[in-house]
This record gives sequence, C-alpha cells and structure tokens, in this order.
Amino acid sequence: MVAQFVKTCFVLMNLAGGFSFLVADSVKRSHLQDHLRVRRGFRSYFYNYLDEIAMATCAAIPSNGPGLIYAVRRTCGEKPDCKHICTDKKLREQGPKEVHNLTWDCTESLHVYKRQPALADNYDEYTDSHKLGLAVFRHHSCTVADCGPNYCCCRAVAL
Repeated sequence: MVAQFVKTCFVLMNLAGGFSFLVADSVKRSHLQDHLRVRRGFRSYFYNYLDEIAMATCAAIPSNGPGLIYAVRRTCGEKPDCKHICTDKKLREQGPKEVHNLTWDCTESLHVYKRQPALADNYDEYTDSHKLGLAVFRHHSCTVADCGPNYCCCRAVAL
C-alpha cells in the first residue's frame, strides 16, 4: 500500500516535470528486496518446527491464570507420564533460579505428528490450499503413558 502510494507520487511528479519514473522503480525494487526470503537449504526455515508447534499449542491452551508455559519433549514409550514429567524437580532445576520454587503442573499432553505432508511455501502466492498438512493430537489428559504424547505442556506458577 505504501509502495503504491510512493509510486503514484513519483508518477505525478514525473508528469509535472519532477523526478523520473526510474527513481520510483528503484525505490520499489529496493523495498521488495527488504522482504525477499532466501531459502538456506532443504530444511525448515526454523530450527525445529515440531518444538515450535508444540510450544504454540501449549501456550494457546487456556489455563487457570498466569504462569510460564513450557513445551517439554517426551520420548515415545517411556514410563513417566506428563504429570510426573512436569512435576519432576530435575525439570524445574533446568530453568533460571526464579522458577525453581514455583509450583509446577501439567496442563495438557500432545502428540505432534512427524512425517506429515510438506506443503509448498505460500509466502508469495496461495499454494496447496485445501490440502492436509501438519497435525497435532490433544490427549486432554496428563496421565497418558506409552507411545501417546511426545510433548508435555508444563506450567510454572507462583502461588
């Protein structure tokens, strides 16, 4: 919108004998270069999109008040469930000293599915619309064990 306004101003100035249209075109090109995305390889733009999906999902789940939210990885098939993982003293000791004495609990357990279909980048145009992509299963429980959840949503609160 701003680029179009600037271009229109330069066109009007050109008609009035001011700047040439080439100046406006170079302004438009430099503005676009600021927003170009350069792919650095065949991996995601993000360091680990599964962690980011889990964190965003955990943070979006309504809770009973303010607190720090953590998405904690859980290995498929391990014995402790998310309730035990979130309340484990060793977990809270990984954070800064300010969180060591907070009350920790589990708000949800998730399974973020790996090896889902890769959809095309839709930054510049709409591609792969109406196609299934990433998937997350909410267990609505913190006591599911076995190979169910691969992330625990943990919350640290001051009482």
